[in-house]
Amino acid sequence: MAVYVCWFVSVFLEEVLLCRPLAFNWDPNIEGGRCANRPAAYLAAGIINLLTDVMVLCLPVPMVELTITETEEVCPEYCIRGGICVRLQSQLDFAELD
Repeated sequence: MAVYVCWFVSVFLEEVLLCRPLAFNWDPNIEGGRCANRPAAYLAAGIINLLTDVMVLCLPVPMVELTITETEEVCPEYCIRGGICVRLQSQLDFAELD
């Protein structure tokens, strides 16, 4: 839980402090305003988000002992793998938007 709180605080501060002056975040017509590299900041936040998702997926695996057959195990395994593939693809698509 502490990891997610730290992640949230860091992303929030990154978003707020990315542009100078602060109002340049929502009004790009302010003269003299500038922003840091937004795509790089968003990519870094996305990578950290992906790593925390993987950590959450990996944590409970050793703690759960399932007494199901191998064929019953295939569906959740492929659902998780499919979700990971979708997540990775969305991150790659988001990175290409810049």
